[in-house]
Amino acid sequence: MGLKLGWREPLFIWMANSLPRTHISDAKLRAKMLALAGVRVEQNLRIFEKVEIRPIGGAKRINIGNGTFINSGVRFSAEGDATITIGKRVEIGPRCAFETRTHSVDIFDGHRTGENKSIVIEDNVWLGAWVIVLPGITIGNGSVVAAGAIVHRDVPPFTLVGGVPAKFIKEVKNHITQSD
Repeated sequence: MGLKLGWREPLFIWMANSLPRTHISDAKLRAKMLALAGVRVEQNLRIFEKVEIRPIGGAKRINIGNGTFINSGVRFSAEGDATITIGKRVEIGPRCAFETRTHSVDIFDGHRTGENKSIVIEDNVWLGAWVIVLPGITIGNGSVVAAGAIVHRDVPPFTLVGGVPAKFIKEVKNHITQSD
């Protein structure tokens, strides 16, 4: 008898987060555990330490490309039908957060309304430590987001952005000569 849907995701996320950080093989095993939790992962995913996935059921709305590296303490919040897509060879620094839920500043009948918007991180992107990517954002191929930035607008390909809110700093030189 298989695991019930309600238990599978939290169990495998807990197992992934319980692995020690002692060897590169642990980073690969952690990725396999997240795949068992429902995250769609390609080959060569490395995850250093604990990740947070919210809400329960959100794992199936996360897609991570080949050769991606995820440092410790990264948060994925894939609300409702919104997805989080991470491209190939993406480098994600520690304590980054991907938030797909927006909230209105206005109150309607005692509640704030909101909506869910997908996030896309294209190939060859580098996110520094503590970067927050807000709902509906696309970060273009080859871009770099400086540590501590809050990304509230799309980032064009091969662009360096930083700050709160993130702003254009300079173009990134494209030395990519082949694609896979």
